Amino acid sequence: MAASCIYPVASTDGGDWVVIAAAMAVSRRFYHSLAGFLAGHGYKVIIFDYWGIGDSAATHPRDCDTSLSEWGQLDIEAVLQWTRGQGEARKVFLIGHSLGAQLPGIAPSVVDIDGLVLVAASSWDWRYWPDIDRFRTFFVFYLAIPLLTRLFGYFPGRFLGDGQNVPPRVALEWARWGRHPNCLRRPDQEPKPLFFGQSIAPLLCWHIEDDPLTPMSAVSVLLGWYRSANIEIRSTAGADGDTLPIGHWGWFREHKCRLFWAETADWIDAQARKT
Repeated sequence: MAASCIYPVASTDGGDWVVIAAAMAVSRRFYHSLAGFLAGHGYKVIIFDYWGIGDSAATHPRDCDTSLSEWGQLDIEAVLQWTRGQGEARKVFLIGHSLGAQLPGIAPSVVDIDGLVLVAASSWDWRYWPDIDRFRTFFVFYLAIPLLTRLFGYFPGRFLGDGQNVPPRVALEWARWGRHPNCLRRPDQEPKPLFFGQSIAPLLCWHIEDDPLTPMSAVSVLLGWYRSANIEIRSTAGADGDTLPIGHWGWFREHKCRLFWAETADWIDAQARKT
C-alpha cells in the first residue's frame, strides 16, 4: 500500500500523528496541501492510497480483488497500527473525508485514537436526501454503479469527476451499502464486527452547507453511529464573507478553506493537550 509521511521541520522524533483517510476513488495526493499545513503546526501526517487506488494500484482495476470492507479492516487498520508503533508517538488523530469518515468504524484500532475529524461525510441512505437529490442518489446506487461496473469490469473514475477507477468488488459493495438503510452497518452482511459505538474519542464534524452529497439529515445518521463520542458540529457558512462554493471537495483546497484548516488544527491542539 502506497503512503506518504509529511513531517514537521523541527524533528521527526516522537510527537503526535494525524492520519488522513480519503474519499472514494481519491488519490492521497489530493490531501497533500492539508498534510503540509498540519505538519506546519507540528504534527506528523500520513496520507495513503487504498489498495487498488493511485499508487496502490498494482494491476488494472478490473483485476484488483480488494473490497470496500478490506479498505477499512485492512488498509485503515494497517495505517493506524503503524502510527501507534512509531516509538514515541503520543496521540493519533484521524481526519476522514466522505467515505474516509465511515470506514474507520470497521477498523479495530479506531477505539484507540484520540480524536476524529469528519469532513463532507454522511450516511449514503437515499431515504435521508431531500427532493430531487433523493432520486439521484437512488439512481446511483441501484442502477449507475452496478450497471457501469458490470459493463466495464470496474467503476470508471470519470463518473466521479476526476476520480480514480474503482475495483469491481469495491464498487459493488459500495452500491449494496448504499441501498440499505443501515449502509455498512446492515446486520445481514459483512463487514463485522463494527467499532463505531466503541469509539469514545472526541469528534469534530464539518458540515459543508452547499454540499449536495451531505444533507444534514444524512449527516445526523452518520453521527449517530458514533454514539459514544463527544460530538461537535461546525458549519462552513460565511467564511470571511467568502461566497465561493465549497461543495464536496473544496474543504481540502487551501485557497478556499485555510480558515477551516486553522480551526481544525486548533481543535486537534486542544485534544492533544488533554491528559
